[in-house]
This record gives sequence, C-alpha cells and structure tokens, in this order.
Amino acid sequence: YPSPPLIDEIPDDLLSMLSQAVAPRPSLATPQDVPHDVNWLAQQNLPKFEYSAVNSLRGQIRLLRLKKALFRADIVECEVVTTFLGQGQEFQALSYCWGTDGMTDVMLCDGKRINITPSLNAALKTPREARKLQDELLWADAVSINQADETEVSEQIPLMRRIYTEAAGVFVHLGLDGRQLSRGLDLMWRAAAVQQHLTNPAEYGAIDVDEIKWPSQHHPCWEEHFTLFVSPWISRTWILQEIVLANHTSFSVGRYMLEGEVFDRSVHLLDERGLWVPTFLGLPRRLKDSIRKGTLNFNSHQEIKSIARSPKDESLFRLLGATRDFQVTDPRDKVA
Repeated sequence: YPSPPLIDEIPDDLLSMLSQAVAPRPSLATPQDVPHDVNWLAQQNLPKFEYSAVNSLRGQIRLLRLKKALFRADIVECEVVTTFLGQGQEFQALSYCWGTDGMTDVMLCDGKRINITPSLNAALKTPREARKLQDELLWADAVSINQADETEVSEQIPLMRRIYTEAAGVFVHLGLDGRQLSRGLDLMWRAAAVQQHLTNPAEYGAIDVDEIKWPSQHHPCWEEHFTLFVSPWISRTWILQEIVLANHTSFSVGRYMLEGEVFDRSVHLLDERGLWVPTFLGLPRRLKDSIRKGTLNFNSHQEIKSIARSPKDESLFRLLGATRDFQVTDPRDKVA
C-alpha cells in the first residue's frame, strides 16, 4: 500500500489515486472492426449451445476462457474447456448474485448462443474490460453447469467445495455502479492503508492514527462507503462457502477492482474506531437498516472463516448464529 497522506477533503477526481482500481485503457479499433453487439448478433444465424456430458463422479468440470473485445457493448464470447479437479489446472472462480431478472441476456460459447442473467453478463464483462482474467480459465456456475439438466446440477453442486478450494482465486462481482461510489472507494483504500501501517509498522512505518484528519461527517465519501455494503451479494447464503474457501479474493465495484484485504482492513479500522458513527446516525432510516444488515453480514464472513478453519464441538451452533441473517431463495438451501 502507498503511504497514506493526511485525509482532509477528498477531491472529486479520485480515479488516479486508486492504484488497484485501475480503469481499463480503451482498445484501438480500425474502421474495419465490426462491433459484436446485440445488433450484430441479431443478424447472425447462430445455433444454440449444446452441452456435452461431463463425468461429475470423477470431478470433471467446465471452464470458460474469455475472448478479448474491442467495445464494451460487445457480446461476451468464450471458449468452453473441460478439465478434472485435482490435476493442477489453474483457474479462477466467479462469485456473484444471480438476481431475479431471468435469463434475458445472451453470450456466445464456442460461437453458439446461450442465455444468461444480466448480472452474470455484467460480471463477465468487468474482468474483460479491466484486462483481468484474459487468457485465464474461469468457472461460472450458471454456464459451467448445465442448468437444464437436473441430474448434472445435483452431481456438480457437491463439487463446489472442491472448485472454490482449488481455484487460484475468487473474483467477486458486487453489482454496484463504481462511477457513483468513487469517493467511498477512495476512503476504503486509504483506511486500509492506515490499518496496514498500524498492524505492521516495522515494514510500512509507524503512524499516529489520531493525527489523521478524516473527512467531515457530512462529506459524501461516507455515504458512498456505506453503500458498498448494500450489495445483495454480501447477504446471500450461497456466497459463504465461496468466500470462506477462497485462496484469494478480489472484488469488482463497477469497472474497478479491489483486493479482498482492502475491504477487510478498512472495515476493521473504521469499525474499531467508530469513525463512521456520526455520519451513520444522520442517514435515512431505511438506508441505515440496509447498511447495518450489510456491515453485520460482512463482519460475519470473518467469523464464519474462523469457524470453518478451527471447527469445534459448538461450531454448528455458532455457524447457525453467524448465518441467521443471510438470505436464500429456497429456505432448504440454508441446510443444504
């Protein structure tokens, strides 16, 4: 982390300060380049993607290799690759919230059409634009598993523990508009940097946190920071095993990328010192309730990780308590 400057007022233009949240460079297109957008797709007579069977009992899974695109509006295109777990194949796993919009968007797998949710479409476009995961393999449940084959779904779901354990990292798509949260992201980044100095002064240098001039309670960066925890992803039950088993985690907020430790350290510092309290108390009640739930659930991620790594006799009761506020579409998923 860079050495944190004294925080007084955060300027409006913060993008250059987010060294880990790098906006992608535009690709150079020539007049001969044709956008592969929905209009282009409508003119193509492309067949529907047909799944080939995988041997789930032997740990066979499907991975996606994202293809490069010149334009943001370009359809997501990928190559489907099959592999077996336990053979050392490096890949990333995607974690996102499905949403309730249905399979209304389209992507191309091996040049053939497949319907996906808008949330998955956005989740796949983010790493493509940020030049992340290019030429790497990615596991995404809605495409990597044939959702129309109930037998395959029932056989692949038990493999998810191994998938998220063996993945080199988990890429989390929060589904938020980063353009409206840039000041909150900057506050998060700076708080994480301060926490880094406090926990490891020998390596990063000693710092007196009481001398740091934090933004006033009315500065919009606080509310933007809180809004990061309103993402439905944070409160979904299904993501718990994904985040607990992850070897490494990175988050996308709009088109910006942040390492998971930035979230953890910033939340720890701001919560421990109560820096967010004055602003929080002045927020509308509905927003305050959503933020309280989101931050509590985010903090529960750490407790659940601790339980999973050091199971004891009382772990089940602690786990049930830590996950009681997480949501599911089907109540049976709480105990699946």
